[in-house]
Amino acid sequence: LTEVSGIETYLRLRSIQPDLQTIFFTGDLALSETDRDFLRFSVPEERVIRRPVGDFSLLTRLIVSILGPPVG
Repeated sequence: LTEVSGIETYLRLRSIQPDLQTIFFTGDLALSETDRDFLRFSVPEERVIRRPVGDFSLLTRLIVSILGPPVG
């Protein structure tokens, strides 16, 4: 089984669904310069969240901004 990075997974999914909305979670404080460049130009900065998540209200706002408010 070949390990696939989160960025590679994102690129594969975007090739299938170009308008894909994403939130990236990373715990890697030592992201490569290539990874940082990719995230900076491909994903809005507010959608890259470092783990552990300390502010769940931010995450909730992001999810609502993508999916819309809860129904019901």
